[in-house]
Amino acid sequence: MNADLLLAKIKEEDLSIDSFLQSIHMSTSVWDKKIQGLNEFDREEMQRIIARLSLKDMDVMVIFFDQNVS
Repeated sequence: MNADLLLAKIKEEDLSIDSFLQSIHMSTSVWDKKIQGLNEFDREEMQRIIARLSLKDMDVMVIFFDQNVS
């Protein structure tokens, strides 16, 4: 997951994290684990994020399915 891009998209929408989380019905503790990569977003969570941020297909792929290869 590309957390930096997701956070940038939230900022582009001029949203605070608190207001964004409220709009997608997610608690701060759940968000923190997901944004740190400890847990993955499930399909329903991704759909809410995509809808709230009006993400394009390419953004969705880069944000949620980015694989860092070392």
